[in-house]
Amino acid sequence: MIGVIDIGNTRYHCGLGENISVIERLDTEEIDEVVKFFEGVDNIMVISVAEKRLRVLKRFLNGRIIRFPMDKIQRDYSGLVGEDRIAASLYVKEEGLYPCVVIDAGSAITVDIINEVGLFSGGAI
Repeated sequence: MIGVIDIGNTRYHCGLGENISVIERLDTEEIDEVVKFFEGVDNIMVISVAEKRLRVLKRFLNGRIIRFPMDKIQRDYSGLVGEDRIAASLYVKEEGLYPCVVIDAGSAITVDIINEVGLFSGGAI
């Protein structure tokens, strides 16, 4: 089983999965709920737009965190882009939903373009 955390500016979005299926979810603002949710999970993949919150969480999860491999992701864009936006584009590609525009409304609204071959091509915040 692997854990996944999307650390936003205000909330932790957590999931437990096997293979490619999410079997349990948690959305919370409380770090103690996150720690309890991942008891017994050895590997936790993390994407984060909030580095300070990530540093705090790392102290509680004792070396079980695996960072999202941004350097391994193919994209048709040379600028800096958040891990959350790349993760959304990977989902679109995996599901075969491209070309498309992905709109995400968290603390900020992002609009991203996934091109005809399924690669992130840019966008705006």
